[in-house]
Amino acid sequence: MQELEKSLLREKYPTKEAVTTEIINLEAILNLPKSTEAFMSDIPVAHSGRWQNADH
Repeated sequence: MQELEKSLLREKYPTKEAVTTEIINLEAILNLPKSTEAFMSDIPVAHSGRWQNADH
């Protein structure tokens, strides 16, 4: 790791407690439930006045 990178990290996380807190927060974020993904093929579309699935 370069000295500049180390210096920047020391500025943002000056103590071991700050580093530990950040690690705990990041791990908590990673363990949050994942959001639902929607795909365009799941959304019905209007075609000729009728609703149809996009994959038909």
